[in-house]
Amino acid sequence: AFKELILSQNADYMIIWNLLAEELANDDKVKAVIFAGPSSSGKTGGSTKLAQLMTNKGSPTQHVEIDMYFWLANQQPMTRKEAFNYEQPVSIRLNQAGRDLVDVLDGYQIDLPQHGFGVSGVVTYKPFSVPKGTKLMIDSHMGLNPNLARAIIERFGEEAVKVVYIENYHGFEGVLEEDIRFLR
Repeated sequence: AFKELILSQNADYMIIWNLLAEELANDDKVKAVIFAGPSSSGKTGGSTKLAQLMTNKGSPTQHVEIDMYFWLANQQPMTRKEAFNYEQPVSIRLNQAGRDLVDVLDGYQIDLPQHGFGVSGVVTYKPFSVPKGTKLMIDSHMGLNPNLARAIIERFGEEAVKVVYIENYHGFEGVLEEDIRFLR
């Protein structure tokens, strides 16, 4: 019975993903999908899955992680307790990320930073561009911050950006959120 329950839940889960992918893929006004949520909520896995489903439905979609825009550790703002807090908006260069994403959507190649949490020193860059007509799937825990989408909206209009929000479920007493994430 347990195996059938898991298979049934997975099938229902994929129906929802496919409906969302179809809606986003068929909307020609959409240029970028911002996949937002707190740390460890499944953003990278979910946004990668959604980008692939949209591509499979005929709407080429390229995944990009905005976590690469974190300030270097030696430039990272500190909390009052002199510790790093990567959950605060000032921990990431949102305005720069937004401008770079507009450039990519306009057909230009950008230098995408290649670093993440806690890295200090020199940043490396990777050339990044997308073919004309390709949508961006933007993976960011700061996706609800208006500074990330502002440049895209100013350039292409509000209808060009859609936001998908994902969150851990905290409703099961005695079950760790990591367990819920694992079960998803």
